[in-house]
Amino acid sequence: MGFFDNLFSGKKADPVPKRPLRLQFTPAPDNAHLFAQQYVDVVRNNDHFQLDYTLESADFVDHFLQRFADAGITSNNFAETIFVAGAYVGQTMVLHRGAQWIYSQGIQTNGQALMPIVLLLPNGSFTDPITQAFRRFSYGKKENLKSYVLQG
Repeated sequence: MGFFDNLFSGKKADPVPKRPLRLQFTPAPDNAHLFAQQYVDVVRNNDHFQLDYTLESADFVDHFLQRFADAGITSNNFAETIFVAGAYVGQTMVLHRGAQWIYSQGIQTNGQALMPIVLLLPNGSFTDPITQAFRRFSYGKKENLKSYVLQG
């Protein structure tokens, strides 16, 4: 689909970079909390702010991603940080919503690519907080992460 097709069809470009991500751990359900902790460590070391996995902390993630998007950083250049920010959002949902990290393989979607790990919610539906973080970074405030955490 070309530029004008995307522009007039209302379909947004995929916000997730096509390049392989250079992650410290294998993207697996058992490692999701490690990715989330990486984000906590980055924020503590660089922003001198202690994240606490509360629902309100998703506001910080929103502002954090917006700050870098506003600075002109591309999702391709910031992909690993966006990934771990999404894992943090997901881990918050694990702790407060009873979600569970699972592999996305075999999950049927409407043509939307999923990250290798997603969340299974208590109601049996699936959600992808890592892709949502990429959406927030790429598409802005209308992809609010706090609302996402509450509604998932």
